[in-house]
Order: sequence, then structure tokens, then C-alpha cells
Amino acid sequence: MKTQLALFLLSLSFFIVVSEYSQNLNGNRWEVTESGSVNSTWIERGDSGVFDTEFTDNEGQKIVAVYKVSFDDDMVFIQRIFSSNGVYCSINGKLNADSNIISGICYYPLNNSNSTWKAVVKGLRSEEINLTGKWKCNDNGIYYIRQSGDTISWYGEQQKEIIEFTNVANGRIEKDRIYLNWYDVPKGTILGKGEIILRIISCDTLERISATGDFGGSKWERMKVSVDK
Repeated sequence: MKTQLALFLLSLSFFIVVSEYSQNLNGNRWEVTESGSVNSTWIERGDSGVFDTEFTDNEGQKIVAVYKVSFDDDMVFIQRIFSSNGVYCSINGKLNADSNIISGICYYPLNNSNSTWKAVVKGLRSEEINLTGKWKCNDNGIYYIRQSGDTISWYGEQQKEIIEFTNVANGRIEKDRIYLNWYDVPKGTILGKGEIILRIISCDTLERISATGDFGGSKWERMKVSVDK
């Protein structure tokens, strides 16, 4: 009876609405370090609160899992709704937002057991992202990016004697994505235009998800020289 009740309570938490607090806290990509030194990257499916992950446990076994995460103020509810090793669990935890630590109790319904659970969760917070700077791209270009709030602008220029492309772009940040419209300007010999979507891997690395208009670059790395002024 207790097991049936626990499973019923698990199903109810599927319908908990992710609060505005959690929307501000979390990006689409989490780096999770669990107690016991299990490290994994959780990738969210859009804004669904469902995360896909793959990790190697302490016994060297590779596990593919899917988690459902919901928030209620500083309380966190995490369910493992799929696991390649057949081990399912739910976690009732509390978030310490200052340290990004979630700690609580993990419940395993198959054997009706509990254990303590703790993890450091590093997610992208929009207020912590600062992309203003000088960037080098794998299209042999240097890009000068300026961020103001969630607005992004850049000027990019190819580094060669006869310049083929120089471009400008404007757009916005949404969680760990950057949506831009770009245009070549006539300092170079190419006059293209289009749209581009980037993923923020970190504040020092960007990668292209998609692009139109034959945009060549696909990865940006921040250079040491600052142009924050």
C-alpha cells in the first residue's frame, strides 16, 4: 500500500508548474555533480523541465537517464522517469541558491528505501552571462561582441590580406541561446545576410546551432583582450 501511495505521489508531481523563480534560475544546460562524485550534463528539452542525461556511475557503468524537475519556491522535486539500468527514484530537496546546492532525500520505490542526496548544480543564469569582449572564430574572423542586458550586437571581420567578409549582427539572448540577424557590410567582397542561432557553452565559448545565408563560422572562443568599455 505504501509503495502504491508513493507511486501515486510521484505521478502528481508531473503536473507541478515550474515557477517563475526556477525559470530565472535555470538555463537549458546543467552541470551536475552528485554526492559520490557522479558528474553529468543535463540538457533540457526546450522549456519542459525534462532533462536528458548520460553519465558513468562509480562502478564504471554508463547510464542514460531522463529527469523531470519542478520547483515550488526553494523546494525542488526531481524524478528519474527513465533509466537504462532500470533504477527509478524521486528526490525531494531544498535549493540553496547562493551555492547552487540541492540537498534532500532520494526515494527508491522498487525497494521502498531512502537515502540522502546532495548535488552541486551549475546552470546558466542570464544575469551572470557577460559576453562583451573580443572573440576569435573558426572562420578566421575576429568578432567584437557587445552585450547590453539580453541584447547582443557584434562586428566581425575576416583576418586576411584581401578581406572577403565583414559582418554585423543584432539579436537577443534567451537562456543559453542567442538569436541573431546578420548582414555583411561592403568593406569585404561578400554581401550575404541571414539568421543564426548560437548556443552559449560558457561565457568563453559559443557554438553555432543553425544558420542561413551561407554563414561560415561555427565556434567562437573569447580572446584575452577585453573591450568592456
